[in-house]
Amino acid sequence: MKEEMVSILVIFETNSNLVERLRSLLEVLCEIARDEYKCPRFELFQNTYAPEKFYLMETWQDQKTWEKYISSPEFNSAMEEINKILVYPIQITMLNKLSQA
Repeated sequence: MKEEMVSILVIFETNSNLVERLRSLLEVLCEIARDEYKCPRFELFQNTYAPEKFYLMETWQDQKTWEKYISSPEFNSAMEEINKILVYPIQITMLNKLSQA
């Protein structure tokens, strides 16, 4: 039986003077997810009206691959730096897909 894809929304918020630093760290996570873990959808968004807020929309091929990614030294190193500059802890929401585009 094939495992179902895993969709995740992650929200980050920093201070206005650290926006570019957070963006560059999140871009590192994008590269790791896409290049090393072949994540089919890993998109970074920035809030138009509140540029200090960022969103990652992730869709992973399966739970096991996502767990490998979040256990990797590269991910944990980036997250250590990211956590230092956040206003609030990250919000991670696991999503169930209800319809097709």
